[in-house]
Amino acid sequence: MKNKSLFIALALVAILGVQSAKAWSGFCHAGSVYVAEQHLTPKAKKMCRHYLKHTLPYYASWMDYWKGADVFKSVNARHSVMIKADGKNIDMAFDEYGKPYGVTPGECMGYLRDALAELGEGKYKNQPDSLVRQRLVNMVHYVADMHCPSHINYPEHLYPHYVNNRQVVINGKKNTFHGFWDWVPAYGRKGWKLEDYAKNVDKISRKQAAAWQSGTLEDWGRDLAEAGHLGYKMLEGVNDIAEMSEEQMIAARDLSDKMAMMAAYRLAHVLNTIFSY
Repeated sequence: MKNKSLFIALALVAILGVQSAKAWSGFCHAGSVYVAEQHLTPKAKKMCRHYLKHTLPYYASWMDYWKGADVFKSVNARHSVMIKADGKNIDMAFDEYGKPYGVTPGECMGYLRDALAELGEGKYKNQPDSLVRQRLVNMVHYVADMHCPSHINYPEHLYPHYVNNRQVVINGKKNTFHGFWDWVPAYGRKGWKLEDYAKNVDKISRKQAAAWQSGTLEDWGRDLAEAGHLGYKMLEGVNDIAEMSEEQMIAARDLSDKMAMMAAYRLAHVLNTIFSY
């Protein structure tokens, strides 16, 4: 009975968290993952449901809510990617503190690389269901996090004034650069449901989708670096969003939408590829 009660409690937290949280930790995560699910092959969707026992959006923010739990520490990566000193490439070997991947929990790009190596080419068939499930739960969250402009970390020499506690006032309250990019996806979208997000944001052509899904993880990393640079520049010199024009706010939201769709199509591609065997 205790185990059943615990399961129900965890389920309620996950459901309420996705529905009530706003931004990348909820709104944009769930929206991006919902779009990804719409582009799964029938087999990939069936296999995801087999391992997860639920939809992908159900787990969109799972690793945010449970990242501090001891049981997840070995698989819960830092929810970010680190740019190399050249400012153009993702460092997949080291975490944001300069420690080799594997010494501390790795960043989400490195985690995705390792998960693909572990599950790809039909290897998932020889893994315990519990391991495949946990890899899927993490990927559902990390692929979106990789594409959030505030989850792209730069060496201090590139953006010294944005490192650590860069403050931005949002609706009269002090927040952070990270907080802005968590908040902006929901700008002007009060009351939107996942279906509304998909209908209004997923207008991606097949050509664009194919371009996003092609290439290596390193190629994806360069896309992230470019978007991160743009995201930083959008808030350069801004101390209060009240100083930003409507056009600037929409431009920031458009960047967030673009990155969310990039994440959605790449997540769909990853899952379709894994379960094509």
